[in-house]
Amino acid sequence: MAKDAKDAGKRPYVGYGVKPPYLSLREAIETIKNMYEKAAAELSVESLAGLLGNTVSSSSFRKKMMALKNYGLIDQASGDKTIRISNLGMNIVAPSTPNARIRAKKESFLRINNFMVLHKHWEGKILPADEFFRNTLREKCEVPSELLEGWKDIFIESAQEAGLLQQRVDGKTLVRSEPIAEEGVEGTVGEGEEKLPPGDPESEKEKVRKPPPLPPPDKSVKRFQIPLPGGKIGAVELPDGWNEADVEKMIKVIEVMFLPEKEKGTST
Repeated sequence: MAKDAKDAGKRPYVGYGVKPPYLSLREAIETIKNMYEKAAAELSVESLAGLLGNTVSSSSFRKKMMALKNYGLIDQASGDKTIRISNLGMNIVAPSTPNARIRAKKESFLRINNFMVLHKHWEGKILPADEFFRNTLREKCEVPSELLEGWKDIFIESAQEAGLLQQRVDGKTLVRSEPIAEEGVEGTVGEGEEKLPPGDPESEKEKVRKPPPLPPPDKSVKRFQIPLPGGKIGAVELPDGWNEADVEKMIKVIEVMFLPEKEKGTST
């Protein structure tokens, strides 16, 4: 009985599959970049620990190693004391094409199961507010309450690094299906241009923004198009046969229309 009461007061064990990665994707990529620049594509476990400012036996080093492996950025055979940057990692630190890095970042991001679940759930949609974000983590990923904030923060930081979050002009964040092209790389991976997903509220706004085509003018009038700010186009129709004097009269009438009410009575 006493043992049962003691066990009941213990906090449940939280394993690596439930805890968020020890490194965000950005931190993990910085780690292998540092490794590549200072020690090429492979080095010993001891050397990597020293590079990271840890000892081989420290829990911090083990957690960093676990994160790098889970992102698919390093390889280490069982019992081998040599760490190698994986093919996926090499496509990030030394890509053969600009798009190779973009694709590799997305693939690495999606190797974290909870990231994959959340991205699939939200792709093409607006990233929800914190409360609903946490509720989704509970429901879809079965994350304990004490780890919700950690998972939320590392998902956002890692998705940004992968180019899968896009800040819109209205302040909301769109979860993209495909990554945003990096600076200096034209277009988006798999796309010639950025396209909003079907059903996205922004798609409907685009339909409203585009003015409908003007109807054909009456044969008794002449139409003149006038470029306006914001890409809009205005149109003025004048009766056919008007001369310069007629146009000047119309301009005076328009000027009177925009005068303050108290001045309209004094204008002729």
